[in-house]
Amino acid sequence: MRLQQLTRFAAATGAVAAALAAPAATADADTRGGGAAFGVRAIGPVDVPAVPSVSSRGREANEHLAELPGNSLLKATGLKTAAGAEGGRASLSNVESPRLRLKAGAITATCENGAGKSRLADATLAGRPLVAEARPNTTMTVPVPGLGKARVTLNKQTRDEQGRLRVTALEAAVPLGGERTQRLSLASVRCAAVPTRPQDQNSPSTGGTAAPGTGATARPGTPAHPGTAANPGTAANPGAVPQAPAPRPVAGDLPVTG
Repeated sequence: MRLQQLTRFAAATGAVAAALAAPAATADADTRGGGAAFGVRAIGPVDVPAVPSVSSRGREANEHLAELPGNSLLKATGLKTAAGAEGGRASLSNVESPRLRLKAGAITATCENGAGKSRLADATLAGRPLVAEARPNTTMTVPVPGLGKARVTLNKQTRDEQGRLRVTALEAAVPLGGERTQRLSLASVRCAAVPTRPQDQNSPSTGGTAAPGTGATARPGTPAHPGTAANPGTAANPGAVPQAPAPRPVAGDLPVTG
């Protein structure tokens, strides 16, 4: 009876531990995983969660929406996102925000193998054309009638604490009066972390070569100086003929023979 109780207790404890460990494992996989992407996100008086949003977590993932869910800020169709082991892609079409005076035929962003880019097609803000293929982190200030000066970043590129690159095709902050600000991010993707390349063990060392028999180190790229017989503690010069010892006088008389 006692053994059965212990067995049931161990099984229950294991189940609880597995349930608690599952979220941590998922979060860890997302931290080390592959690419991620979303089509639209808005923060401010009008909040739109990141949609459609995908994260590969080591495998291919795709999401799409025929039309952005109804809201008072933005309209868009053909929202598509994809994420894989190396990066992601996001695109949307027929973008229009009458309130922010924003229009675009299409907006796309891609990120793969640590490199990213974005593109705007027929995009305007308050009637002002926006650069189709802007350089990374192109910023501008655009006056929006009735609202104020909008701060816009095209092809925004940043890195997180794991070194992963994030590319957002268009990011805007538009004042709405008082202290209210409407923020908008369109077509945002994240690359997978780029692995650190290990040092080649076969590459030649930059250090010097120690001279035989000494503790000294020769200059890099030069052979060590061989030792000589005159210097104790060093190796003899290879190929040299040893000298005969010098004669020394012997004290006392030697017997005469023959």
